[in-house]
Amino acid sequence: MVRKIDYALEYAGRGWKVLALAPGTKIPAKHFMQEHGVLDATSNAVHIRQIWDDLPEANIGIATGKAPAGSGITVLDLDSEEAKNEMKNISVVQPPVTYCVKTPRGWHVYFQYDETVDQSAGRLFKTDVRNDGGYVVGAGSVVDGTTYSVLTDKPVAAWDFPDVFKSKAPGSTQPFVSPGSKDRVSMVLTQGSDDGTRNADTFDVAMHFRGKGYSDEELAALVHTHNETKNRPPLPDRDIDKIIRSAER
Repeated sequence: MVRKIDYALEYAGRGWKVLALAPGTKIPAKHFMQEHGVLDATSNAVHIRQIWDDLPEANIGIATGKAPAGSGITVLDLDSEEAKNEMKNISVVQPPVTYCVKTPRGWHVYFQYDETVDQSAGRLFKTDVRNDGGYVVGAGSVVDGTTYSVLTDKPVAAWDFPDVFKSKAPGSTQPFVSPGSKDRVSMVLTQGSDDGTRNADTFDVAMHFRGKGYSDEELAALVHTHNETKNRPPLPDRDIDKIIRSAER
């Protein structure tokens, strides 16, 4: 039986940065070597062994985006059969054969890092992109009793993403913003918030995670982690709990 640490070390051998996720979930695990979540993702084998020796059942996250902070990959997250069909309709040039992971509901399709592509959610139906500042759940992880597994073990290919995923709309100097997509939320997720905007920004972050379909427990953990690592200074726990309850409603 392949252990979680073996998957983590294999990814590190590919040059990918990994982080431990709490067992059975998609959220970063609490460990002294990754107090800042994905910002502490590592390909250092000694560090990986330390983390997974302490947390042997931890799932594996893979940092996306530009190296060295990320793994030099941009990942297309298709969350349903309909999402895959929609991709066929919007792009004349279909994606090349590349590394692909089967998720519980869809696919993670890995491509070489593309700096023109935003990390985004919902620009197409059930379709997200993980890039700078993000991460994906790696194969070998188990969520809701279902194991993420490698579907196509090919070298990570380059691809010119469709314009809908690009940082700017064609012929425009303004960032592309589609209905339901908040570039500001993406900025808050990566850069955090200062006193004066923390409450409103944290509520928007909570609504973003809620829209991703996380359970109430996962939502609470993600928002608390965001508060602890991104808000300057962090809000009191009682305020975060109020924000979470509002988002759940």
